[in-house]
Order: sequence, then structure tokens, then C-alpha cells
Amino acid sequence: MVSDVRLGADHFRAVRVNTGTVEGPAPRTWGSGVRAEAQPSVRAARGYAFPGPTTVRVACRKHAEPVIAEGCTNDAWSCLPDYRAWVTDICVQGPARLDGVAARADRPAPTGPWVRDA
Repeated sequence: MVSDVRLGADHFRAVRVNTGTVEGPAPRTWGSGVRAEAQPSVRAARGYAFPGPTTVRVACRKHAEPVIAEGCTNDAWSCLPDYRAWVTDICVQGPARLDGVAARADRPAPTGPWVRDA
């Protein structure tokens, strides 16, 4: 998979992401401009903005800041290891709680400095 990456104000590059073997669900995001955040919060540093519906690999989920969109509320956030970011489940196609995704307490947490408790 090749993804566009913005590095600074006007500097773009293409990055090849090696996702390895995909285990568990690989849902798609809704629409365009869906934001992946550094932490499971809308106030967190922005990690990435998907240009359109994008298939993502989900490592685990956690309950954090509730997000309200179009009259729906959801406090579940999914960890996207390929982007080193979190996305609110309200922006992911599927049920309110993605099937087959373990809660963070049920499996080892993803590693890296970008993974901290909110």
C-alpha cells in the first residue's frame, strides 16, 4: 500500500507501508477528511487525515473521549498501528463496537512513543 504523507507546510511524499499479515478486521473509514489522532481525543495532535474512504488495520480499541457526529455518540477509539494513530469508531464503517477487535485491556498494548493513555 502506498500512502501520501505531508511533511511540513507544502512538502509531500509517498510512503510504502508494509502492513505485514493482517489479523483481525480491516474496516474502512467514512468519507474524506477523517482524522487519525496521536491520542484517542479530538484535542490530540493530528496524526493523519485520510483523503477518502480508506481501509485500515485495527490493533485494538479503548473507551476514551466521546465523539458526537450527526446525532450519534460513540466513545470507542481504534488504534491504527500502520499510522501510529487513533481514530474514533464513529468515523469507521461498521457497528458502534467493531466485531473482532479486542479492548486494549484484553491484549498487550501497541508499543511506541505515540501510544499513551489519554
